[in-house]
Amino acid sequence: MISLRRGSIALLLAAAAAAVSIAPSPRAHAAENPLERPTAAPAAGGVGIAWQKQDDGKLIAAALMPGGPGEAAGVRSFDVLLRVDDQDATAPGFDVVARLRGPVGSQVKLTLDRGGRQIELTLRRADLTRGARPPGGNDAPPVRPDAPPVRPDAPPVRPDVPPAPPPVRPDARGPVVEMPNPRMPAGPQDPLAAVRGDAARPAAPREGGQYKVPMDNMAFQMFPELKTAPAPAWVRPGLRITMYNASASVPGSYNSMPFLDPDGELKGKDGQRYTLGRAASASGHGFTQLDILHVHRDAIAIDYKSFLIFGEAGPVILTSGSGGLTPPGCCADWWVNPDVVRKNIDALAQGGNGIRVSRLKYRAAGVDFNAAWTAYMRDNASSTTVVDLQGGLTLHNAQAVYDPSASVKIDGQATAVGGRMDLSRSTLVSVRELKYPWVNAEYPEAVRRTRRIVYEGVTTITSSGTAVRTRHLADSRVTGWSNDFLLLRTEKLDESIPGVPPERSAMDGMAAAGEVTPYHIAPDLLAGLRKGQVIDQDPLTKVSTVVAGGDNAVVILSQFTVQNGARLDHIYDRRSGWRTAMVIHDPDPLKTTHAEIRLKTVE
Repeated sequence: MISLRRGSIALLLAAAAAAVSIAPSPRAHAAENPLERPTAAPAAGGVGIAWQKQDDGKLIAAALMPGGPGEAAGVRSFDVLLRVDDQDATAPGFDVVARLRGPVGSQVKLTLDRGGRQIELTLRRADLTRGARPPGGNDAPPVRPDAPPVRPDAPPVRPDVPPAPPPVRPDARGPVVEMPNPRMPAGPQDPLAAVRGDAARPAAPREGGQYKVPMDNMAFQMFPELKTAPAPAWVRPGLRITMYNASASVPGSYNSMPFLDPDGELKGKDGQRYTLGRAASASGHGFTQLDILHVHRDAIAIDYKSFLIFGEAGPVILTSGSGGLTPPGCCADWWVNPDVVRKNIDALAQGGNGIRVSRLKYRAAGVDFNAAWTAYMRDNASSTTVVDLQGGLTLHNAQAVYDPSASVKIDGQATAVGGRMDLSRSTLVSVRELKYPWVNAEYPEAVRRTRRIVYEGVTTITSSGTAVRTRHLADSRVTGWSNDFLLLRTEKLDESIPGVPPERSAMDGMAAAGEVTPYHIAPDLLAGLRKGQVIDQDPLTKVSTVVAGGDNAVVILSQFTVQNGARLDHIYDRRSGWRTAMVIHDPDPLKTTHAEIRLKTVE
């Protein structure tokens, strides 16, 4: 998968998605890009900005703490830091964390470059452990409320996106830091119309082919019957499920292992609450999307992508994506066969073994559900899931993983902080129907016989007048096939410095006929496309796929977002149907990226 903003996505402060296989782990970024944190002295304050150092040494504002001094003063994502109190921020050895830390209430002046224009802003440092509001505001001192009793027999119906609660005061054993809960962008008018009522029609499963379906799913430990269970009735090709995700990597936390209780609270085993408001830690939010491409009797072909939302409302940036197979009866954090859950839920609730189960009313995407709440707890990890008992659709899940040996960098030194808690949660936003011409299409016989696909190309990244070129080679071997997908094992080589051995990597993926921009589109379908035709337009991520043009030889499908201007062109040969090239252009003002990837071999 080629990221549209490869340099910028390295600034991820945490996964935008709950699933580790979809988005980068928060652990990979927490130590590199911590928000300024106060020292042990209570008078130390910060400005609530995470900075990322670019290849040219410049520091850009990567993320802003909601309500923090930086956001309040008008700092924006992608602002370039030039000076701090008239000290050169581009000088070698400049320590941005140390320079921005100071007494609570004191002022610091930042000189920034915003699109070639210099601006000066004065920020007032705040105690980031008490929320993000500078002193002098109308906020009352935060207090730790008593945890309400757990009432699994009559829990309230929760709203789609609960408002951010007030901060929780740290206790003697370590800070209880909060996860972000920004406003979600508005979704479709009826976000679940595709799986409700008459729309929940089952698909006729296909058969045939040679492939292996992964069976490494934790749900099989609780419900072994799911290994052979059919898919829920609403599962069919051409559906896209979108989850909203938020995550935080919290240094200084202790082994309380919070889980989502039936009242909708993240609560530790000792009763301590973990609220989902402002975060003085590495954190982030975004979307994950799963497309159901093809349904077989023993496997379902899926494609999933992860998107990062900058700030509260965007822009939205694609960070990663891949595809593969899932057992029909259970697709990771997306759905489960409801008959199996209903059959076993009461027995499971009495079984112990670290598993807690309850029935409850739950609201997701504006709809009330009769749901099953399941919490799976171990010493250093917990997982909570809420599933619709009628359709099996996952409505919400939350995870917590504790690392007692973790440290963070403070003033450039690795410092023990009492461990680290990685928290994440996902909430159902919508399920919508995709309607492009090749939904659930099948490959022709010639494509099914393919055993090797090779692409090669060059990426050029230009920053401050300097261009760096990287050569790519992606050699994909077919490891499984059916009439509508090919499973691929891809060996990649990336070479950017002459004389230095190239970087090698390998990944498993899939080329499915029903993807939005597949490897191959039947020539008769290409012939029916017209310039300007909208193939797909996602209302949440704002990613559009349109027919951009072509000639007698090729058809060009373009994917882009209006928010950031990045564009990916897929070029298809009219005669064979193969995607013969991909051209990527990202006009980031800090780092322009242009890539051309071309089909070299099909065997």
